[in-house]
Amino acid sequence: TPGGARFTVRPERNDTDAQKEEENPNRSSFSNRLGGSDLRFLRDNYEAMGDVYANRGSKKAVPTNNSAMTPTYTASKRISAKKSMQSLVDDLAAVTDVQAKDDGGMARLLVFFRQDADRRAEADAKRRHEDREERDAAERREGEVRDRERREEAKAAEERHQQERKEDRERREEDAKREAALRAERERERAEERRQQDQQMQLEREELRQRHEQMMPMLQALAKSNNAK
Repeated sequence: TPGGARFTVRPERNDTDAQKEEENPNRSSFSNRLGGSDLRFLRDNYEAMGDVYANRGSKKAVPTNNSAMTPTYTASKRISAKKSMQSLVDDLAAVTDVQAKDDGGMARLLVFFRQDADRRAEADAKRRHEDREERDAAERREGEVRDRERREEAKAAEERHQQERKEDRERREEDAKREAALRAERERERAEERRQQDQQMQLEREELRQRHEQMMPMLQALAKSNNAK
């Protein structure tokens, strides 16, 4: 590791590893899923790796003494890392044993990994499809809201326009009624003036007639007097 101890395979296990390889020619100590790394490094150094991963990112050094102390976050993290590493080692050992005992184990393992990758890809595609449908549905809902707002605004504008037209029509009708009333009033006034004028003329004619009737006897008497002379 950078700035730390160098991990190596334990020499005392070389004979055992060689014997297992002779007994199981198909057995492999490398894993493509771990970048082609030698699994023996992981097997022989998982405790040290657990300490390294547990202390990674920590600014405080892990105490090396064996004195009793209250478990800290770093210690809990180291224990968890060790458990994870041990679980990984156990899983790899189980895979290795299956490969050693059964020639078709690796093929089944590859099929499993391929099926798992297919399932993951299918799940990702389904999730992307669902996300896309959700976005499309949200956009449709937003579009419907905008369309509804535009329709409501257009309807309100049309109602205002109709109301303005109605008010203008009513105002014109009221003005026309007022004008008609004024014309009728003027006609009544003119009719009254004509009636009064006719009445005055009638009175004057009656007065003239009465004067004429009063003067006729006088004129007749005067005429007779003149004839007698």
